Amino acid sequence: MPHPRIVSLGTAVPPTAFSQAELLALSPYTDARRRGFFTRSGIASRYLYLDKARFRPTETTDELNARFRRGSVEIGCEAIRRAL
Repeated sequence: MPHPRIVSLGTAVPPTAFSQAELLALSPYTDARRRGFFTRSGIASRYLYLDKARFRPTETTDELNARFRRGSVEIGCEAIRRAL
């Protein structure tokens, strides 16, 4: 029996990049400790499944999970297409 092997790899990220400053501006955090997650992370940008124009920090857990579920399917399908 042949040994299994990886013959292709596909990656995908959400289409929108956010700087740490942009994310901090969107967040409701006011205390120094949580703001430090953004200001002292050493990360230049993050790709998030988030629409800058429609985001609201009062999103419920159910709304957040629904958005993440849609995004995971979209991004996952893109990664699969790239691998094929």
